[in-house]
Amino acid sequence: MKTIFCKQKILIFALGLAGASILSGCKDKNEPQIVQPHDVVYEFGLNNFSAFQPYYYFVLTLDSAEVTNVILQSDEKSWEYFGVSKIKADIESEILSFVKPENMKKIKGRGTLYDVTINNQEDSAYLVNLGFKLKNIIYNQKQK
Repeated sequence: MKTIFCKQKILIFALGLAGASILSGCKDKNEPQIVQPHDVVYEFGLNNFSAFQPYYYFVLTLDSAEVTNVILQSDEKSWEYFGVSKIKADIESEILSFVKPENMKKIKGRGTLYDVTINNQEDSAYLVNLGFKLKNIIYNQKQK
């Protein structure tokens, strides 16, 4: 009878020790979590700027100290031979008009804009400098 009682004491002690070691690994809920700097990607394309809406969240992303770059990712679909001036204007009005000047350096382009018409060399250079590639290009005859 004494042996059983002693074994129960040891079992309770062992379970208590195991429980304490398990609980010691739990993190405090109030302890701040460290977020590593990272990039955020927004995909867009012809008539597809919905990833940026509501704009409030897009602006919050840009304002975040943890966000290194905001990548404007091409959806890799055809632009149906829209001119680069129109594409640049769409990007500026649908996306960049909401960006604070101090956050403009975070904006990067990525991917290929397919089936575009180059009607303005400066606008095509702007898109390339932003980070986009242009493919299946038609050069407009009325270029200066």
